[in-house]
Amino acid sequence: NKSTSAAIGWLFGEKNCGRRSLVRLQSWFLLACVCWPPHVSRAATGTVAVRVTDADSGQTIPARLVLQSSDGTYPGDRLATSARQWPHIEAHGIFIDGEEEFELPAGEARITAAHGLEYVTTSQTVQVRAEETAAVELRLRRVVNMRQAGWVAGDLHVHMIHGENKRETSYQDVATTCAANGLDFVSVGQEYVGAGTLDLNGYRAACRQVSTESFQMFLGAECPKNLLGHQVLLGCENPFLIPEDPPYFRAAHAGHEQGGVLVYVHPVRYLPGKQYNGEWLDSPGNNLGRELIFDAYCGPSFDGLSVLSDEPAHADAHRLWFNLLNRGCFVPVFADSVACFDRPMLGLKVP
Repeated sequence: NKSTSAAIGWLFGEKNCGRRSLVRLQSWFLLACVCWPPHVSRAATGTVAVRVTDADSGQTIPARLVLQSSDGTYPGDRLATSARQWPHIEAHGIFIDGEEEFELPAGEARITAAHGLEYVTTSQTVQVRAEETAAVELRLRRVVNMRQAGWVAGDLHVHMIHGENKRETSYQDVATTCAANGLDFVSVGQEYVGAGTLDLNGYRAACRQVSTESFQMFLGAECPKNLLGHQVLLGCENPFLIPEDPPYFRAAHAGHEQGGVLVYVHPVRYLPGKQYNGEWLDSPGNNLGRELIFDAYCGPSFDGLSVLSDEPAHADAHRLWFNLLNRGCFVPVFADSVACFDRPMLGLKVP
């Protein structure tokens, strides 16, 4: 209308205000939006410096933290499993070597620290104030020392680089995670950081570099890995020399000659069978049950069987072991995580 046109004309200092002025007005508003974007306020944050110690010695120890900020989220969470999804386990965690600082939203945060099954977990709330640092020390009390009793805990089935390559990892990353969960050792499998540039001695040196008096990393492998199942290695001088193809007794002999042991993992994959698009899966299906009893009687082509693998509990895995026991084959059993550190989340597959 005329009044609007007059106002626009006054704004632009023009007597005759028509479509040209309207176009200019639109351009003016567009320029204003580009040059003066709306102010976006940043949520106030503070810093929490966390230190986890052994209650008796006072020394810092690696730990798994459940870090819940005031907004209900879990910053840096590497597990992110929800009780609303199968298998209905609520689990969160971030892994530190003993001390670390975190930037959190202002407000009340809750921190829980754990170090495997030998220590009692402890929790503490902290008031996070904007642009300030709050120091928190969580002291964990040890209730049992399995190493003094002659036992050690470890994981033989851990992939440093499984193939997804969605997350950068390192030898220290794997070591910190495993040590934080109370493990005494880990046998890390392929592919390894440094592939293509490091040789066997280089891999071993990298493992030694992240090992400590209380935690050891060994160079392992998932091998043989073929249609009769997957095995993992511990104690082999050169895992690259272990043959992949059946029959598996050849791999067992090669591993034993190097002073190593071989353990079957995730035993119920494709057991008793699995179809895809109407076709039965075979190679590289891991149906180790087809030859397991013969391997036990005529071998030995394996030194142990993992019955806690892939899933928290699977009856078929235990039945395989019970069948061996009932036939006089007293095979040691293991648990493994099949953790893959190049994945964004570990989920339930945490060492």
